[in-house]
Amino acid sequence: MDYQRELAFVRKLLDNFFIPLTLLGPEDVQPVSAPWSELRRRLQPAPSPGELYASLSQRCKPQVIYRHRDELDCNMLLFQVPDGKAPALAVVGPYLLQPLSQELLASNAAKFPDPKGILHPLERYYREVPCLPNENQLLVLLYTLGEFLWDGGVTVQDLPAGIPAPALDGQGMGLADPSGSPLSREALENRYAEEERLIRAVSAGQADQAALSYSRFSTRQMERRTTPPLRDMKNYFVVLNTLLRKAAEYGNVHPLYIDELSSSLARQIESTPSTDALAALGPKMVRHYCQLVQDFSLKGRSHLISKLLIHIDADLTADLSLSALAKLLNVNSSYLSALFKKELGSTLTEYVSTRRVKYAMFLLSTTNLQVQAIAQHCGIPDVNYFTRTFKRYAGVTPKEYRAVQRAM
Repeated sequence: MDYQRELAFVRKLLDNFFIPLTLLGPEDVQPVSAPWSELRRRLQPAPSPGELYASLSQRCKPQVIYRHRDELDCNMLLFQVPDGKAPALAVVGPYLLQPLSQELLASNAAKFPDPKGILHPLERYYREVPCLPNENQLLVLLYTLGEFLWDGGVTVQDLPAGIPAPALDGQGMGLADPSGSPLSREALENRYAEEERLIRAVSAGQADQAALSYSRFSTRQMERRTTPPLRDMKNYFVVLNTLLRKAAEYGNVHPLYIDELSSSLARQIESTPSTDALAALGPKMVRHYCQLVQDFSLKGRSHLISKLLIHIDADLTADLSLSALAKLLNVNSSYLSALFKKELGSTLTEYVSTRRVKYAMFLLSTTNLQVQAIAQHCGIPDVNYFTRTFKRYAGVTPKEYRAVQRAM
């Protein structure tokens, strides 16, 4: 049976996370020309593709996914693919299961005859190997593929000792040579293309597409310029925050809104105590900026309504009644009301109340201000009326909302 369509589908999924899938066959085995192959040859001579296939095909069993971690702490998964009389061998990887650290870099550099000389090219090598939080999602994908390849269950085992492991690496990523030269042209093109896709998705408020682009973007190892990993990662997220700011600007969001979110995220980045917590912050940053574009993009708005919306959010404590705003903009109240309803689909009063409640939600979740003080900041000095308004829009009282947010 021909499994090319299934394999092509799985390869496409893996490509989205920069994880290569390489097939070895008995007749069409070609030498692997990975740009960093020399690194591995300097550490340990690799078998030829023919020798590799012969050894693996004889000793690896069907319906088994073999797990292997090589001498550079890179992970691979191997399994047979039924193909007539001579099954092909699929190799998935390499990928890392731990973020690049100075400890990992130093310990593996020590395996080479010249640890100091190999340190820089080895760091570039690791930076271009995708890093996964764990193998679970990858294994689920291969389990599903296994259901098409064989009848029956699939097991996972470590690669038996004595079988030479493949020294296969993703094509087009990493070093041009082991001397520490710049990243390959294709690697840089891929990186900037993914960055551009992320910007386009955020500028359009497309949260799902932005999340996918970010996951691809963040699987690649960031360049490390200082020794402490936490500082490195914070620098990376400062750059990400700037990138997302520009994306929101391209989405026609006024700087008033962008600056508020950007400043809040900048404070969170600097106060985050660990790399794990920072890693969790990344997807939230992307989601927040997409929501910002969805809520505040002025694209398609008339100049009058754009000016009105900015004025409302600039000072929620001001008199934001229809008559006051119409007087401010020097237009007829009825005209302003009708135009607002046409462009936003709600009345001006409803919009103002919603904005005040959303700002109250922000203050409740990010500050320790008393409810009465928050009510005044939102332009509703009567705390009882504020509580009723908040519950009508949020479904809970301000105190209940704060309790839920702090429990999360």
